[in-house]
Amino acid sequence: MGLLTLLLHGGQLAHAMQANPDTSKTHNQTHTFYTGAGYGSNLIYYGTSVSGNQPYYSAELLYAWDGGIWAGVGLFHLPGNQPFFSFVDLSAGYNYVINQVFDAGLSISQYFGGESLDTTLYSNYTFLSAKLGIDWGLAYTALSPGWLLAEANSFYLMVENSRFFRTPELGKNGNYFTINPGVSFMFGSYAWLTQMRRQGGGGGGQGPGPGGTKSFYNTTTELRENFRLLDLQLGVPIAFNTKRLSLEFEPAYFYNFIDDENGKNSGQFYFTAGVFLKIN
Repeated sequence: MGLLTLLLHGGQLAHAMQANPDTSKTHNQTHTFYTGAGYGSNLIYYGTSVSGNQPYYSAELLYAWDGGIWAGVGLFHLPGNQPFFSFVDLSAGYNYVINQVFDAGLSISQYFGGESLDTTLYSNYTFLSAKLGIDWGLAYTALSPGWLLAEANSFYLMVENSRFFRTPELGKNGNYFTINPGVSFMFGSYAWLTQMRRQGGGGGGQGPGPGGTKSFYNTTTELRENFRLLDLQLGVPIAFNTKRLSLEFEPAYFYNFIDDENGKNSGQFYFTAGVFLKIN
């Protein structure tokens, strides 16, 4: 699991640390710093393509305290957009491992979008999220409610299911591969405008209808909103890990259940790749 994933879904940090423990006998650090750089074919966040279905480059820095507190910054460059870092993510959170089955977390993120960044979200907004993780043994489930705080507040619920695999250590250096395939479902409030066409009638005409009544129609526009399944994502993060370095690649598929302007649902494949370094 890379820094980009940790930043965008910060509540998963505790589980990631459990799944990727430092097996060194001399490990006694309480403060750890990570840095990394990445590339992706599309930056999708909570059902929205922040990059406008375009590729992006990222640079990340993450601090983690073994007491559960973490903080990170992500800088995202979208080619053709100004300023150079068109999307900035500042995040912080706390994770707590309750027992071998349950863990929980809270996080807050502040996002800044450049003036030329065109998204269906707000250019600057705050996101609050919580998480309850359940390790079933054969699979891991995370329930993550979130609140987008902007001009109009929105509530989301992400349900993620994954299965973590780790190979035995390879060679004398203790390198290993990890794979964490998963599927996530995003639920949220969806609002749309709809036109209602109602038939009426009036007397005195000579058009069709009994008694010479002439029919007419009234068209009104109404705002409707409901809580529904917005999208699903399938991903297979694969990583090669050394004591300090991690090379990661994740192919993924995203399907949006919300109709686009042509009245169709949309699905697409995308990928992310990155290199991440443990500084200390």
